[in-house]
Amino acid sequence: MLLHRIDAVDVQRWIDHELIRKGLAARTIHLVYKTFRACINSAVRKRVIPFSPCVDIVLPAVTRKRVVPATREQIWALYEAMPDHSQALIMLGVGCGLRSGEAFGLCRDSIDFAAGTLTVQRQVIVLKNKKPALVDYNKTMSSHGREVPLPAFTHRALLDHLDTQSVLVDAEGREILFRSSRGNVIRRNAF
Repeated sequence: MLLHRIDAVDVQRWIDHELIRKGLAARTIHLVYKTFRACINSAVRKRVIPFSPCVDIVLPAVTRKRVVPATREQIWALYEAMPDHSQALIMLGVGCGLRSGEAFGLCRDSIDFAAGTLTVQRQVIVLKNKKPALVDYNKTMSSHGREVPLPAFTHRALLDHLDTQSVLVDAEGREILFRSSRGNVIRRNAF
């Protein structure tokens, strides 16, 4: 269909008969529509079309799922079920709320045990068909790591981990706290 011939009925039909019937999630439909609307608005600004057909479009409601935190018993059961070299990751996630890549990329120099904080300044990423890599957030002057309080149970778990487990030293000399069972950087999809 030609761009100038699209009207609000066509847009609504596309959402109802294409996106919803394909089974896309409401959030995905909102994202697709937002992108489409941005393109249409750009066409209006550039006077490719005289007006936007994105008027009075009804999108499916986005429902928020209720987050139910794990109980202490569930956390301890998970902790106990993990191999020794990964147990502290559970307490790190529970206590500091790090994303998995940030936890896997945690280095010794990011933890200030005396101050009871850690600085999130690196993460492990995996690019398609490549080895996992540790990436610094601080590559530019405008990027900064975020400081996170270190609860007592996480502090204790990290100290125990450092006392009993070997760290992984990368090519740049950074001491990465967590390693896979083979002694490599942890891949999120293999954890």
